[in-house]
Amino acid sequence: MKKLLGILMFILLVGTLSACDDNASNIIAAVDVSDREETILSTLTNQSFLFDFNNEDYEEVSMWVEKYEQGELVDDQLGYLTSPVDETGLIIFATKIDGVDEQQTFHIGVGDEDGVSSLTTRDENFEFLPAVYGDIPEEKTLHEGELVLADIAYSDDEFGISSISNSFYEDPEANMEELKEYDVVYLFKAEFAE
Repeated sequence: MKKLLGILMFILLVGTLSACDDNASNIIAAVDVSDREETILSTLTNQSFLFDFNNEDYEEVSMWVEKYEQGELVDDQLGYLTSPVDETGLIIFATKIDGVDEQQTFHIGVGDEDGVSSLTTRDENFEFLPAVYGDIPEEKTLHEGELVLADIAYSDDEFGISSISNSFYEDPEANMEELKEYDVVYLFKAEFAE
């Protein structure tokens, strides 16, 4: 499965590196994938998030998944990967749900001109519930430190479930109370370092 993720990252990296804005530096933004890329991703994953970055100041990136239950942090590093980075690259967070074994697998990866680094990890305490997904609504600067890039939120609320707000992405620390509205939330995070 790790090899498959590496191949997927390479295909997507080739397609998206040319899409980066050469004039913008030290930024990260969600990627708008083509229909073809969406087909590839949906064949291999239940949900995926892709982010292009342009980097002038940083030598490495760390990426991880945090798990919250009713707003309380229960796992602060459900998978953790640190990798060197070039000036431009692609970060991917993807999930695959195994309904038979009631597990959720997370794929974390980063690709650039030098290659791909990836990690696969599982949450074996997974309960399938209705879900919503989200990612950063606009580009963020790498200087912001720890970045929340995406989320998957699960809830069995009888009145339905709504997505995590854009305000949460603007200031996660000030809006952590919002996570209490969900049974389980996975936050996908990254931080660039010199």
